[in-house]
Amino acid sequence: MKQRTTEWRMARLGDVTASRFKDVLTKPRTKAARDAGEMSETAMRYMEELLAELLTGMPIDRWQNAAMRWGSEWESHAFDAAVEAIEKRFGTPPTLPEGEFAYIQHPTEPGIGCSPDGIIGEDGLLEIKCPANPAVHIRTMLDGEMPEKHIEQVQGSLWIAKKKFYCFCSFDPRLEASGVNPLFIKKVERDDGYINEILAPAVIRFRDKLREKYREIVNEPF
Repeated sequence: MKQRTTEWRMARLGDVTASRFKDVLTKPRTKAARDAGEMSETAMRYMEELLAELLTGMPIDRWQNAAMRWGSEWESHAFDAAVEAIEKRFGTPPTLPEGEFAYIQHPTEPGIGCSPDGIIGEDGLLEIKCPANPAVHIRTMLDGEMPEKHIEQVQGSLWIAKKKFYCFCSFDPRLEASGVNPLFIKKVERDDGYINEILAPAVIRFRDKLREKYREIVNEPF
C-alpha cells in the first residue's frame, strides 16, 4: 500500500487532498451561515491544519485512533487479496502506486491532489477500506454499494487523476473464520455531473480561500 514516507508527506504538504474533500464540502450548521457562503467549522479546522503546514513547512500527522490503526495494519493484506479478483474482473491486476504515482497532483489546479491505493490499467484507480467495526463491512456487503461517505474522496480522485472508474474494496479478514469471502468489490464510475457542478467548484474555492488566508498572514504572494 502507499507508504507514508517523508517524501510522500512533503509532496502533499499544504495541499487540499481527496481524502479530506468530505470535510471541504460540509455545510455550516445555520441557514444564515450557509446563505452568507461561510465555511463550516469542519472545513475551517481543515484549513487551519493546511495553513499550519504551509507556515511551518512540516506535515501535520493526524492522531490515529484504534480504528485508523486497524485499517493501516490490514491494507496490505487487502491489496494482496484483491489482486486476483480485480485481474479476473478487469483484465489487469492493480499495481501499487510508486514514485510519481504515490501522490497525484491535479494537472491544472495546483495545490490539489490524491493518493490512490492502486492503479488499474490506463483508466482505473483502487481504493481499499478496512473498517475496524465488522458491522460496517457487513452493511456494505448487504447494501452492495460503496458507502456514501466515500463519494467525495473517490470522485475527487477520479477528477484529479483523469481516470474513468474506481474499484472500491472493503476488506475484513475476520469473516474468513466463517468461510465468507472477506473482500467486497464495487466498480464506481466517474460522475462528471457531480464533479463539474458540485465537487470541483467547492474544492477550488476552498483552495483559493486557503491561499488568501496564507497571504493575509505572511503579507506576500503565495
